[in-house]
Amino acid sequence: MPDRPCQFQLSLQRGSVFADFDKDPDGCLYLVRISYDSYGCVEVERHEVSRMSLVDSERMIEMYERGHFDVVDTNRILGGYLHANRAALYEEALRHHQLIDR
Repeated sequence: MPDRPCQFQLSLQRGSVFADFDKDPDGCLYLVRISYDSYGCVEVERHEVSRMSLVDSERMIEMYERGHFDVVDTNRILGGYLHANRAALYEEALRHHQLIDR
């Protein structure tokens, strides 16, 4: 989408959350913005969030390109990534939308 430039977009929690990722030159994904129903949009700078590991990035990209996400892998990868970056991503919204543990 032109107003949400990124390389990788996910719709989560039945469309109540949208997470947009870019990929660094090493192939690792990192979050550029996340928008939540009832909480708005958070755009982050590259230095504000960590990069996803290369293994997890490759797995997410593979599932994305296949058009099918394994629930266990996706929950493990995204849950861990969002939890690790919760301070930059409105932790209250992450918890409200059950993207990280309470």
